[in-house]
Amino acid sequence: GGAELLFDGVKKHQVTLPCQPEPWDIRNLLKWIKQNLLKERPELFIQGDTVRPGILVLINDADWELMGELDYKLQDQDNVVFISTLHGGVSSLGNLTCLNSKSAAEPEALVQRQ
Repeated sequence: GGAELLFDGVKKHQVTLPCQPEPWDIRNLLKWIKQNLLKERPELFIQGDTVRPGILVLINDADWELMGELDYKLQDQDNVVFISTLHGGVSSLGNLTCLNSKSAAEPEALVQRQ
């Protein structure tokens, strides 16, 4: 495979993102992935503040280019998929939970966790 090998062979991750002052976007998500999920050779996945050429990004089954790429604001339960076109393989962030999303449950409890 390709992309999943960078994530310790795990193809699908259920992710709950921590609270932050600004809404989560793909740019911040990529930084978080690099710090928390990438197990080896981040240079094969990340180039600068974006994904390397040859990695397709789908947001809820739509090409991220149609969604605003790095500036797309993540919504609760978004499904983000990374597909390596060079070596095959898929790594998926399924059903993202963004704690700062307006649709997040129990906002009072979330504030206490900050």
